[in-house]
Amino acid sequence: MLSAILLPHLKRNFQLGQFYRCLNYDWDSSRNQVIPSSRISQGCARVYLLASIFYVIVKFIGILSSSVPLSDKIFHVALGWIYAASTVVGTELIANPAIVQLMNLIYQPQEHGGTTSPSGIWNGKKFLKLIDLTYSLLYFTCDIIFPPIMALLLIFLPCQAPLLGSLILPKNESGILFLWEESSKILSYPKFSLGYRKLQVMESVLNGAIRSKLFPILLIISPCMQIIATFAVIKFQHVMPAAGATYRTSCYYLKSLKGMVNNSLETKLLKSYTPLKIRFGSNFMDELTPLIIQQFCTMQTINLLLLL
Repeated sequence: MLSAILLPHLKRNFQLGQFYRCLNYDWDSSRNQVIPSSRISQGCARVYLLASIFYVIVKFIGILSSSVPLSDKIFHVALGWIYAASTVVGTELIANPAIVQLMNLIYQPQEHGGTTSPSGIWNGKKFLKLIDLTYSLLYFTCDIIFPPIMALLLIFLPCQAPLLGSLILPKNESGILFLWEESSKILSYPKFSLGYRKLQVMESVLNGAIRSKLFPILLIISPCMQIIATFAVIKFQHVMPAAGATYRTSCYYLKSLKGMVNNSLETKLLKSYTPLKIRFGSNFMDELTPLIIQQFCTMQTINLLLLL
C-alpha cells in the first residue's frame, strides 16, 4: 500500500524536524499519528521562517541593486528563486489542523489495517518501488548532499551572489579564495613559467577529452529534452496530472450514477454531488491546466526576450 511506502519517509522527516526544531508537526509514536509539535518547536520554527523571509528580501534587494551585468543577475535570480519558492511553500506560523487531519487520514488506515488496497497501478510493486526510490533520492539529495555543497560554497565563494557575503564583504579584496590565490602566486613564483606550461598541457588534454561530449550535451540533448517535455505535456495532458484525472473520473462516475437512482430522494441527493476539484487559490486543476501553464511560460519567455 502506498501509505506503507511513504510512512517511513514521513517519520524520518519528523525526526529531523524534531532534532532541529524547525517543524510545526511531530509524530506521536504512542498513538501512531501526526500531532502538532510543542510550543518551543513551533516558536523555533517561526524564528527560522522569519529569518528565511528576511534572507530572501535582503537577497533580492542586493541582486536588484547590484551593478553586475543583466546576464549575471538572471543567474543569481534563478538561484535565489529556488530558495524563495521553498520559503513560500513552508510559510506557516502555527500548525494547521487541516494538514494534521489530512496526514492522519492518509497514514492511519495502514497503521490500523483498515481500508482495502487500491487496484491497478497504485498497488503495483514497480510503481511502489519507484515512489520509494524517488523519496529516498530526494532525502539523499536534500539532506545529505545539498548541505555540504552549500557549506563548501560558503567557504570557497563567500562573495558569490546570491549569498549574503556578496553584500557584506568587499568585492575586491575578500574571501578565502582570494587569500589562496595570492598565497599560491607567492609560493609558486620561482616555477611560474613551468607551472603555467603544465596548465596549458592540461587544458589541451581536458579539451580533447570533453569537447566532443560537451557540445552535444549543450546544443543537442538539452533542447531535445525541452522539446520532448513540451510534447509530453501537450500530447498526454489528459493522463499526466493526478488532480485533473480526479476531476475527470469523478465526472464520469456521477454520470454513471444517473441510471441507478430509484426515487426522488436519491435524485436530489445525486444533484447535490459535485465533481471533485483539487483547488489552488480560487481556481482548480483540470485536464487543460498543463497547457495553460505551458502557454504562460512561453508567453513570459517571449516577453523577456523582447524587452531585454
